[in-house]
Amino acid sequence: SILKTSLMKKFFFNLFIIIFLLKLTVSKAQTADFNLTLQSNVNWTNAYSNIWGYVDTVGNEYALVGTWEGVSIFNVTDPVNPVLVSSVPSAQPASGTIVWREIKIFNKHAYVTNEQDSALLIINLTNLPSSNISYHHFFSNDLKRAHTCFVDENGILYLFGFNTYNGLSQAQRGAMIFDLNADPDNPTYLGQYNGNYIHDGFVRGDTLWAAEVYQGRLEVFNVSDPNNFVSLAQITTPLAFTHNSWPTHDNHYTFTTDEKPNGPLASYDVANLGNISHLDNARSNPGSNSAIHNVHLYNDDFAVVSYYRDGVVIFDVSDPSNIIEVGAYDTYAGSGQGYDGDWGVYPWLPSHNLIISDMQSGLFVLAPHYQKACRLQGVVTDTFSSALLNGVMVQILSQSVYDSTDFTGVYKTGLVNQGLYDIQFSHPGYFTKVIHNVQLDSAQTVILNVQLVPDIPFDITITVNDSATGDPIPNAEVYLTDNFQYSFSFTADASGVAHLNQIYTLSYDIYAGKWGHVTRKLSSVLLDSSSLGFAMALPAGYYDDFLYDFGWTPSGTASTGAWERAVPVETVNGNHISNPGVDVTNDFGSKCFVTDNGGGNAADHDVDNGSAILTSPVFDLSNSYDPRINCYKWFYDGGGSGVPNDSLKLFISNGDSTKLIDYLIADTSTLSQWLYEDFRIKDFVELSNNMTFIIRTADQSTTGNILEAGFDRFEVIDTAKNISVPEIFSENDFMIYPNPVSDKLSIISNQFEINEIEIMDVLGRGMETFHPKDNRFQTDDIVVDVSRFSAGVFFLRLKLKNGSVWISKFVKQ
Repeated sequence: SILKTSLMKKFFFNLFIIIFLLKLTVSKAQTADFNLTLQSNVNWTNAYSNIWGYVDTVGNEYALVGTWEGVSIFNVTDPVNPVLVSSVPSAQPASGTIVWREIKIFNKHAYVTNEQDSALLIINLTNLPSSNISYHHFFSNDLKRAHTCFVDENGILYLFGFNTYNGLSQAQRGAMIFDLNADPDNPTYLGQYNGNYIHDGFVRGDTLWAAEVYQGRLEVFNVSDPNNFVSLAQITTPLAFTHNSWPTHDNHYTFTTDEKPNGPLASYDVANLGNISHLDNARSNPGSNSAIHNVHLYNDDFAVVSYYRDGVVIFDVSDPSNIIEVGAYDTYAGSGQGYDGDWGVYPWLPSHNLIISDMQSGLFVLAPHYQKACRLQGVVTDTFSSALLNGVMVQILSQSVYDSTDFTGVYKTGLVNQGLYDIQFSHPGYFTKVIHNVQLDSAQTVILNVQLVPDIPFDITITVNDSATGDPIPNAEVYLTDNFQYSFSFTADASGVAHLNQIYTLSYDIYAGKWGHVTRKLSSVLLDSSSLGFAMALPAGYYDDFLYDFGWTPSGTASTGAWERAVPVETVNGNHISNPGVDVTNDFGSKCFVTDNGGGNAADHDVDNGSAILTSPVFDLSNSYDPRINCYKWFYDGGGSGVPNDSLKLFISNGDSTKLIDYLIADTSTLSQWLYEDFRIKDFVELSNNMTFIIRTADQSTTGNILEAGFDRFEVIDTAKNISVPEIFSENDFMIYPNPVSDKLSIISNQFEINEIEIMDVLGRGMETFHPKDNRFQTDDIVVDVSRFSAGVFFLRLKLKNGSVWISKFVKQ
C-alpha cells in the first residue's frame, strides 16, 4: 500500500528544512562561463545524484533531485528563490559520498531507481504544490535495484542495469519492463531482457537505444516484444565506454557519450541502421581529461550535456557533422579528471531554465541563451596537383579553435561569436597560409576552399654536448615535434651530432637527452631551409621522464601486469579509477611506466599472482656530494574478497646493499593519484658507481585484490653541492613556516634586518629573488608566494644587512 506521511518521513523532512535554511546559497564556482546565467544554487545535504523536472497542473515548475537520503522536491517557479517542498526518504539511504538515483516522470508520478537494494521508489506528485506527498517502494517480480530508468511516450517503464534478489550476473542485467498505464502506483510486469548489461537507454516507439557501457557500444533493439529484444544495429563509440544516447525526434541522428577522461560527444547518422556513419566528435575542454556524463537534446538543434568537472555545456548540433560549443557554466571548482561535479541537467521546463544537480554543491538553476554557431568548412588541396590533403591543421587565430582535414581534404569548424577572423592552414611539407578577415556569422556556414603550395624538405644537424665540459654526448636522443601531427626521433652519432633529414618548414619543440645527462627542451624553434646547424647543451645528471627509452628493465614473477613504458590508459574497477590515465604534468612528453597498460576493466590488466619489478639503469654517484632522489608514483589496491594487502615498494641499491626506502599500501585518500617522493640517498646506503633504483609491486593471491601502479619523473639531485656554507646562527634567530608549504611561506627574523631573499633549487640555482620593500610582503612576517613552484625541495637564502647569509631548506608540496 501507499505509505502516507510517517515518522521517518517527518524526520527527514525536518532535517532537510534545517539544513536547507543553513546552507541556502546563491553562488558560482568559476567565471569562465558564457550563454548561461546563474539564477540560484541550493546546497542542503552532502551528496547528490541525478535530476529531473516536473510541471504541475497549474504550471508550477519543480526540480526532483536525487540525494543520499532519497529525493528532494524543489519548487523552482521562481528560479532565483527555489523552495524545498518535500523530501522523500529511500528505504535504504546510500552510504558514502557517491549515490545513484535516476528519476523519470509519468502521469503525475516519479519513478526513482537506486543502487541500495531498495527496488523502485514511486512518488505520487498529484498533491503538489502541497508538501503532503505519498510514496512507496515497489518490490514486484523480485526486483532488488536498478541503475537507470526510462519511460517512453506510451507509458512503458524500462529499468536498466537491474538486479533481483535471486541474483543475476552482470551480463544478465539488461532491462526489466513494466506498463504504467493501468495503475501508475502498481506497474504491470511485461518482461525482461537478460542478454547484455544495459547501463542506460532511450526508447521511442518500438526502438530502444541501449548504452552497453562495458561492451563499449550503442545497440539498437526492436522491443515490440518485451521478452524478445531483436538487435537491429550496433555502434562502437569512440572510447568504447558508452554511457548514454539521445536520438533526434525523427530518429535520423543520435548522439552518444563515453564516460571517460576526454570522452567526446559523438554524433551519428542512423537514418539507415544498416549503414550507420559516424559524423563528428566534440569535447568541452579538449585535453583537460574532463569526463562527459549525459546528453539530452533541446529542439534537436542543441545538445545539453553534463560534464563532471566542466559543468553543463551546450553544443549547437543543428549540423551534426560539425558540432560547436555555444554555452557553458561550470558548477564545480576543480578541473581535469574525476567523477565529481555535475551529474545531470534537465532542459525542458516551460520557462526554458536549466536545472542541474552537482554531486557536491546541489541544485543549480540557470537561464540559457541558445545561440547558433558560426560555422566554417571547406576543402584543402595541393596547388599544383589538386590532390586532397589529409591532416591539414586549420586554426581560427586568436581563438584557440583547431580542426584538421580528413582523408577527403574536408575540414569543418566554427565558434560561437560572429566577427572577422584570420584563418591559418598548415601542413608538414607545405607553406603555411593565412586567410585574413573572414566574416563568420551566427547560424551561417562559410565555405572556404584553400590550396597550399608544397614546401621543399631540407636537412639540418643538431650537436648535443655537455654543458659543463663542452664535450659531445655520443648517441644522445633527439626528438622534434610540431605538437600537432609531425614528430620524429633521431639518435646522435659518436660525435654527438644528430643528422635531421627531410625536415619541413615549421616551428618545433626540440628535446635532447641521454642517461647520465638531464633532458632539455627548446621551445617553438622555427626551422626552414636557411637554418644553420645548432647545439643543445645538457647538464650532467640523472633524469628520466620516459620521453626516451633509457633502458629501465622490467622483471618479476606475476602472470600479468608487467611494467611497460607507455602513455597511460585509464582503467576502472567498478566506479573507481585504478589507472588514472594521465602522465605527470610537470615533465616532458606523455609517457610513464605503468603495470600492464591495457585500459578498460582493471581486473583484466592488473598485477596478478606475483611481483612486477622495474629496475633503473646503473648510475654513478661515487663523486656526488649529498644526492637525493625525486620521483612520482601512484598505486591502486582495491576490490577482492578481503582487506587490500598488496604493496608498492621503492628500493635503492649501491651494488652491495639494497635498502627499502618507501612502502606503500592501500590508502583510500591517495588511490591512483600521482604522489611526489623525495629522499636522501645517504640515509639508506653508501654512494657508489654501481647504483640502481628499484620499484617492486606484488599481488598477494589470498584476497584477489586488483593491483595497478605507475612511476614517473625520476631525478637524482646533488643537494648543497653548489650552495655556500652559511654563517652559524642560533636556532631562534630565524623561523620559516609552514614547512612543507603549499602556497605562502612566512619568514620571521627576531633581530636581523633582511636585504634580500632568494629561492634556489637543490643545485643552488637561483629561481627568484625578493626584497622586503616589495608590496608582496606583509608588515609583520615576511610572506613569500611559492605557489607557482613545482613540488620539490628548495633552499631559502637570506642576505642580511650586516653582510651575513642564512640558508634553510623547505619542501614545496
